[in-house]
Amino acid sequence: MALLELCSISSFDCTQLVACLDRRLPANEMSGLRRDLGWVGFEPVTLAPWTESDEIVSPRWLLMGMDT
Repeated sequence: MALLELCSISSFDCTQLVACLDRRLPANEMSGLRRDLGWVGFEPVTLAPWTESDEIVSPRWLLMGMDT
């Protein structure tokens, strides 16, 4: 929530926020974290818009993003 508040400050000029979740988390923790982030507005994303590449899925990180 603190990061969302920072994104709203005009001097940061932040339009998107991406959280990187470690796929090595225990399944029950990952499930709860994904659910909680989903309630706030996060959804699974890739880094394709920033890397100008194909939508590659990371074996290590689950990326969840939202527009701010």
